[in-house]
Amino acid sequence: MTAAKHILLATDFRPAAQQAAEVAIELAWALGSRVNLLHVVEPIPSWPVSEHQQREWAAELLDGIRDTLAKRDVAVAEPVVEIGPIATTIVRHAESVDADLILVGVGDRSAYGRLTPGPVAQAVVEHANAPVLVVLPGAPAATFRKILCAVDHSDASRRALGNAIRLAAAFEAQLVVLTVVPPVHWYDVAAAVPSVTWFAGETRPLAEAAKVRHEETWRDDFEEFLEDADFAEVSWVKEVRSGSPDHEIVTAAKEHGCDLIVMGSTGRGALARALMGGVARRVLQSLPCSLLSVGKEDLLDERYADEVRVTNLLFAEAQELLAAKSLEAALVKFNQVLSHNPYHIPALEGRATVCERLGQTERAARCRLRADALRNSLSMHHADAS
Repeated sequence: MTAAKHILLATDFRPAAQQAAEVAIELAWALGSRVNLLHVVEPIPSWPVSEHQQREWAAELLDGIRDTLAKRDVAVAEPVVEIGPIATTIVRHAESVDADLILVGVGDRSAYGRLTPGPVAQAVVEHANAPVLVVLPGAPAATFRKILCAVDHSDASRRALGNAIRLAAAFEAQLVVLTVVPPVHWYDVAAAVPSVTWFAGETRPLAEAAKVRHEETWRDDFEEFLEDADFAEVSWVKEVRSGSPDHEIVTAAKEHGCDLIVMGSTGRGALARALMGGVARRVLQSLPCSLLSVGKEDLLDERYADEVRVTNLLFAEAQELLAAKSLEAALVKFNQVLSHNPYHIPALEGRATVCERLGQTERAARCRLRADALRNSLSMHHADAS
């Protein structure tokens, strides 16, 4: 894929899902994406409300979300209500509509402030091929000003780092690349210590030496891992910590004030899924900010990330000039945005506002008509595709 042109917003209508909808709006603006809305009704035996009633209730709420997104210049497909196991249905639906990004809320916070992510977000992160953005309740919109990318030198981490770099370049964010040296397990030490010494009282110094070598090797692997990455377009720092990976990832994100953590998703093998999935699940339990899990597919490729960065910069400059009432200069910037992305509806609306203030009423009307036509055309096209 080249960009997140199709976003699947899976919602259960709780506060975290409402926050995810706000993030969907920000991403749709930045990336020129269309949004699919999905709610899954999971059958519950003896539930007093019928499936038909639940469908009607969910469809009404989804229509409200669709109208809200449309009013904020987001192209939205016809909402869908499905029946089935929630996580499995979300993953299957994402594949059926060729979603480039799955967006879900992570749950709710208890009265004591503890996050309860629930099994749905965990399962979607583990099994989806597309990138999954898990939005924290109360998290800021998708500003992506500081990104933490946690790596363990694996192929999954390599893909995660590539996406983190492209996101940082597109959104002009600071990037922290973190690796955590995991504790040495007893069987690793045993493999490094000759068996004859286990009964000679000489194991402690040899075990300590094995741990030192383990950390040195890990750091060397980290440096080699970074050599393949191209950081030319981003501001970044690297960091090495030791300890429990999930704890150190959460701690580092808090200390750096990150608004996004990027990680590779779990492996396909049973052992990889058990080990890597355990870290992701524990990070979700204490998540300090939103989490992007990268699976087999990329969120942005390099060329598109650069295009997004330039477009966002030009649009921000246009808005500043409009606010400062520098109308002619603002018009030039809005035109530049549209030269990069002719489907940038907010830029069309901005150009219409400038034209109105300059007294160019007919041109302003044409801009608004074009924006409305684009919005309707994109929504109908995506509805047909889904």
